[in-house]
Amino acid sequence: MKISITENIVRFTLLSLFLQTSAIAGMAEYVAVKSSYVGSSTSLGGTVIPHREVNLVAKMPGDIVFIAGEEGDEFKKGDDLARQDIDALL
Repeated sequence: MKISITENIVRFTLLSLFLQTSAIAGMAEYVAVKSSYVGSSTSLGGTVIPHREVNLVAKMPGDIVFIAGEEGDEFKKGDDLARQDIDALL
């Protein structure tokens, strides 16, 4: 089997490229990576729809002297949400 000069040149070129890339890959520098906070933020607009809406109604007329929390706060069952002035009723 006779190998032509062109085939030898192609083989030599491929072998040279392989050896060069192998040598370059061996010289790679390793750097430790750590995570950090960049400080980026995103603002989005929208409408908040409540899961459930509740109307509070007093059983007796009178002035409200205490209202718990602010709009959007969450409460548990049994929490005092408002207090009336009972002295005015007596």
